[in-house]
Amino acid sequence: MGLDDFSIYKLDLLIQQDDCSAFDEIHERYKGVLYIHAFHRLRDQEETKYLILQLFATLWDNHQTLELKFHLSGYIFTTVFNWVFKFITQTALPDLKTLKRKSHEKKIY
Repeated sequence: MGLDDFSIYKLDLLIQQDDCSAFDEIHERYKGVLYIHAFHRLRDQEETKYLILQLFATLWDNHQTLELKFHLSGYIFTTVFNWVFKFITQTALPDLKTLKRKSHEKKIY
């Protein structure tokens, strides 16, 4: 029985025990769908690739201390959603502020 037959719960337990092959299996299972999920909102290939890379790097860096209150799959999708939201707000809000300022300046003059 290969790791591809294991549930996400079992893989999570194996990752916490430093099982690199379990981590590789999770990476293979989720990298594509996470990329699509993030790219759909970001519309930037490089930023999306970087975000997914960072997610898995962070997951491995914290694999021994990560205490999940729900399934690992829920954690990684929620993390991607939050990081995408943070990226969008950090890049879009300065543009909105500039537009509002320019709009306000036009009304004054």
